[in-house]
Amino acid sequence: MDPKLFRKLSVSGDGSCFFHSLVTIFYIEKKGSIVPVPNIKNKSKELRRKCINWLQKNLNYKVLETGLSIRQEIEDAVMVEGQTAKNANREEKYTDVNGYLEYMKDMDGYAGQIEIYANAELYQRNVRVFNRHGNKLNNMGLGYELNNNGNDIFLFHNFKKKMSAGLHHFEPLILKD
Repeated sequence: MDPKLFRKLSVSGDGSCFFHSLVTIFYIEKKGSIVPVPNIKNKSKELRRKCINWLQKNLNYKVLETGLSIRQEIEDAVMVEGQTAKNANREEKYTDVNGYLEYMKDMDGYAGQIEIYANAELYQRNVRVFNRHGNKLNNMGLGYELNNNGNDIFLFHNFKKKMSAGLHHFEPLILKD
């Protein structure tokens, strides 16, 4: 996709960049112009809370793309965290589904595919995530497609294989008129 179709906005890289990005997109859509979001941290915290509540209530929901339940997706994340912690010689951040959900309530918990599922369902909107490859934006495999209503949410992710996990960052992409 041509990056010239979008305006990429900056959000804070404080562990809540995914939620800051969504809040920014929703606010700009509501206002009809690109303006700073007042109280973005509080609004992001509220969106995070909604997301985690949805996950807690929908652990048996089957993800369309994988056929796995939210619980199974979180169990996979727990397994990856265990291996990552072992390889890094550190304590695990969470060891089970409830621990994952508690961890994600914290403003430092980095969102990923599981939280993308939840927000796509909450807002009944496709979430499309891109990274830059040369002069193009490429879909990087993150995201979730629910419908064809054309009301997609576009995000940029600076994913690079050699980056540490703490340097991954979401930013909102706003379609230009």
